[in-house]
Amino acid sequence: MNKNNVTCYMCDRLATTKEHVPAKCFFPKDGETASTGLRTNLVTVPSCDLHNSSKAKDDEYACLIVASSMDVNPVGATFSGKRIVRAVRKRPTLFGIFRNPFPVQVGGKSTMGFEVDITRFHNYFDHTLRGVFYHHFKRKFLGDLKILTPTLVDVSSPNRAELNLYLREFVSLSAGFFRHRPKYGQHQEVFYYQVFNAVDEDPTDRRIVISLVFYEGVLIQGMFISGADFAV
Repeated sequence: MNKNNVTCYMCDRLATTKEHVPAKCFFPKDGETASTGLRTNLVTVPSCDLHNSSKAKDDEYACLIVASSMDVNPVGATFSGKRIVRAVRKRPTLFGIFRNPFPVQVGGKSTMGFEVDITRFHNYFDHTLRGVFYHHFKRKFLGDLKILTPTLVDVSSPNRAELNLYLREFVSLSAGFFRHRPKYGQHQEVFYYQVFNAVDEDPTDRRIVISLVFYEGVLIQGMFISGADFAV
């Protein structure tokens, strides 16, 4: 029974559990990296059973995709190798996450590319960004959310060279833009977030941008337009 009538961060159902944002699986257990205690003091938000359980499989999917990026720090690189091997041994079907692998050159480096289920990936981060918003502002966001994943490199588009150059430049510009803004997160070698609230600088600008950074190299951003889409 929910004595305080607290509702889910994603809907108006009563909250019956807590949801980690981002999911706990992003944070290495002791022994998986040289760092310890990375699963303490994680961010949680109130959630209903539906929104906690409906994306359980997407948690691990998003984690493996992010940790497999060539942009991660040593914590992410060490973690991803162990996480992938252990996950695939436990559930061999997970190897299907890395669909249609192929060799590719990115920034002069040889690596492996694979197809990403972008709908599934965005669905996970839609929940996570709304959860971080709820945690930071103590209220829900119920409107449309624009999600940008600039560290996912598209090698299939006919104009991929121009597109990927733009995205890489965007990452650089974004890093400069957020450089002097506070970083929030207990274990920043794994995850932190930053917030740009445009109304602080221009009362007519209703944009809020939340930047999620994983393993100091993988960037996910969400743009929220405030107004009627906010709920108390």
